[in-house]
Amino acid sequence: MAAKTIPSAFLQKIKDRFGYESLNKFQEDVVLEAIRRSDIFLSVKTGSGKSLCFQCLPDLWETVPESKTAHSDSDRFTVLVVTPLLSITQEQVDFLQNVGLKVVSLEDPDSSLTDLRCVDFLFCSPEDIPAEEWGRRFVKKNRKSLGYVVVDEAHTTISW
Repeated sequence: MAAKTIPSAFLQKIKDRFGYESLNKFQEDVVLEAIRRSDIFLSVKTGSGKSLCFQCLPDLWETVPESKTAHSDSDRFTVLVVTPLLSITQEQVDFLQNVGLKVVSLEDPDSSLTDLRCVDFLFCSPEDIPAEEWGRRFVKKNRKSLGYVVVDEAHTTISW
């Protein structure tokens, strides 16, 4: 049976990592849908807290085992974040690293990644996955380690 309330262990983890005492209603709804392993579409105003909805996923998987995807036997999952704005990518990467999460950006020329199971977040631009042969092979090879694919700032992408 799917959760109807957010587990206290998860809320404590969010408080410890991000400093939030509580979640907004739409954030609670997203977390509950993630526990159910649902596909989620979220469109809210800038600055309202939508980033937390994907930033908290590794903590959700850690504290709520039933939230892990059913198709994988992996203990660790990665959130693939596709965002077209390099400035936002760097801001997100810096923030997530500062709160103790493992993050790689394909936009970083110094990054090297062979296995998704070693990171919490992988950031890339919309062009990285379909345009690069290695990107397609990499995602196919690691698909069981992908917990969610997040498209952030989709309104700024001209074409897919």
